[in-house]
Amino acid sequence: MKTIRSLATMLLFCSPLHADFSNNQPASSVIGKPDFTTTTPTTASANNLLYPTDIAIDPTTGKVFVSDGVHHRILRFSSTAAYESGGSAEVVLGQATFVGDAANQGGSVGASTLSNPSGLTIDAAGRLWVADFANNRVLRYDGVSAKTSGAAADGVFGQATFTTAATATSVAGLAGPADVCIDSAGNLWVADFLNHRVLRYEAAAGRANGAAANQVLGQVNFTSAVAALNAAGMAQPFGLAVDQALGLWVTCQSQNRILRFDNAPGKGDGGSANAVLGQANFDSGGNSPITAASLSAPQGCVVSPDGTLWVGDSGNHRVLGYQGAAGKASGASADLVLGQPSFATEDVFGATAQTIQGPYGVAIGRDGVLFVSNTVLRRVLRFSPAVEITAPSRIKARNGRAKIRGSSKFASLVNYKAPKRPTQSAVGPAANWTVNLKGLTRPTTRIAVTASAFDGRSAQTVVVVKSRR
Repeated sequence: MKTIRSLATMLLFCSPLHADFSNNQPASSVIGKPDFTTTTPTTASANNLLYPTDIAIDPTTGKVFVSDGVHHRILRFSSTAAYESGGSAEVVLGQATFVGDAANQGGSVGASTLSNPSGLTIDAAGRLWVADFANNRVLRYDGVSAKTSGAAADGVFGQATFTTAATATSVAGLAGPADVCIDSAGNLWVADFLNHRVLRYEAAAGRANGAAANQVLGQVNFTSAVAALNAAGMAQPFGLAVDQALGLWVTCQSQNRILRFDNAPGKGDGGSANAVLGQANFDSGGNSPITAASLSAPQGCVVSPDGTLWVGDSGNHRVLGYQGAAGKASGASADLVLGQPSFATEDVFGATAQTIQGPYGVAIGRDGVLFVSNTVLRRVLRFSPAVEITAPSRIKARNGRAKIRGSSKFASLVNYKAPKRPTQSAVGPAANWTVNLKGLTRPTTRIAVTASAFDGRSAQTVVVVKSRR
């Protein structure tokens, strides 16, 4: 079997590939600005961002959501506009119009207002969950891809009603929630930033407004809020991610580290982390010299389907990728860096397709693309992995018939073409495709097979079919 990567993408790469991306590779498109070099204006509009914090993708529709913190809103982009530079949003939440930019729309807190929204996540049923930081609450929007501009939220945690915004250190209260994520069991995890803890809400989608949390990590109980530097403590938890095995990842911004909790729901209150990245051990939290194993004020994080942990290493102006992160030991090095030419640099460059200043949120989108919110440069960047196709080099035909089986990565469709015949679609999903051939009369027939992503990225291979006499 042979694996072919997109030639067009490979020519852009600057170093050997890791986890299907390349160190310091350029972004493919930008949201919030018309091009890679523009950083102004700063006013609110349908295609302009001021302080993008996080990104979430609706698995039911492919639509992309971006929280614009300082504009106190969330923008929704169609599955087409989100992958085009300078595309305009189709809906705004938190504001009545695209030009509104006041906290709580200049009035009191309510079901349709926001104040410094931070982390976002969308569950398998298309519900959007929002860490509404300055309102000390988490909001739930049901069927968010069908909502219209200015729509009200459908549920709230951290407050008993939509019209209160008080801080609290309790089983039902919050103080500056920074991020949210949903695991495969339906648990909602909330990074309660100012309370130095992470809360879990079991079966969150069916809970009533103001419901109590079911579990706390980082504190021994629901009424303590002490920052601690050890395996069971944390300080200013900022970003959250979950993997397919219910592992929970927590970035501790002020401690320059990421904690990993294996089977997090089973930990119990105040349970200890299993590993730490960014530091050599659980008792260190300083800002070390920049290396592949260090972090500085990490913010958002996400785990891709292949098990790669991506982290916005904000203070070092880069995004790090840890391949096979669930199996890494404490203090392990990252495998990939975006935004910097090497693991040893922390340069701040001007706005280009390669620069990332102050990365905040990260998200995995369609066909394996990586979205990064670039707060200092007021934009969101999209990085695309190389499309790959795997197929046998040679096969044999019998009675003019043959079957080619192969696979692809980061592609939406697979086509094939035989000599003097039209291009046809392979059978089955792009990840595991089949080509059924018949009517082969030549001793040797070359079949060109192409795997393509939604945005034009592609890879091609040729299978030689030998007919038996």
